[in-house]
Amino acid sequence: MLRLLIGLFALCVASLPARSDVFTFKVRSLHPNAVQIKFYSQTRKGHQWPTTKLAWDLLDDEVHAMSMTCNRGERICWGAWVKGSGRPEWGAGTGGTDACNACCYICSNAEASGIVTLNVRIDGDRVIPTQTVSTAKPARPPKRVIID
Repeated sequence: MLRLLIGLFALCVASLPARSDVFTFKVRSLHPNAVQIKFYSQTRKGHQWPTTKLAWDLLDDEVHAMSMTCNRGERICWGAWVKGSGRPEWGAGTGGTDACNACCYICSNAEASGIVTLNVRIDGDRVIPTQTVSTAKPARPPKRVIID
């Protein structure tokens, strides 16, 4: 009887839902073309934000905050790319399979520390994706004006 009760207790504990949190990530793109960004769970195989078929569009140079509901303690990596061409890629890239430096976070009821800014650096005829993290909102680049 005791074994049956222990088995039922273990089954009940195992069937409890994971505790959900909301994680917010802030990003800004300085690339001249539209950029897309997506988030990939490293804990739940195949789980992605916003969905498996959609990505968020970054169409301007403003700071965008993306919030997602995730399981507390879940490891989440982000990947970004130029819309349409897929190149260049930042973070974990398209599909979330690229090795990345500092592109993964742990889900908690918080936001990622800092704002990730996506850009590129030109080295000869190579375009190299760059990313920086700042704690304050970066200054907007000046607008182009026509001088008469």
